Amino acid sequence: MATDDAGNGDTGSTASPATPSDDSSGDSRWKYLVACFVGELPFGAYYSWSVFQDPMARQYGVLASASNDWDLSQTLPVFTVNGVMLGVGAMTLGTWIDRVGPQTAVRVGAVTWVTGMLTAAAGAYLHEISLIYAGVGVVGGIGLSLG
Repeated sequence: MATDDAGNGDTGSTASPATPSDDSSGDSRWKYLVACFVGELPFGAYYSWSVFQDPMARQYGVLASASNDWDLSQTLPVFTVNGVMLGVGAMTLGTWIDRVGPQTAVRVGAVTWVTGMLTAAAGAYLHEISLIYAGVGVVGGIGLSLG
């Protein structure tokens, strides 16, 4: 006698179990792989901040410090602000994510993160450290919390 997964007796089904390659819904699994990759990409930028902070600090001096370059003590806390905003955003926006679902949350998070990176790029171009804190630190951290 055949049983179902819970062991409750005959299921009455003679169909073979679905194989991993069986995609009867027509839904491509590759889109999930791409979505996961794109969704995790911003975390690479988060953890690579230490690579960018020294060249950013020497934006004008390039090889040696110039008088109007930032100190590492000015660029290093951006990582901390980003991490704090990631945590605060995750705590405060968790119920919203539950309400709207992961697809909407990831989309909003991606737009927020890109906005933060563009703000930081403007800050680097204009040599305005406050825009980098606002872009990478605050807005980028909130975007990461949604991803």
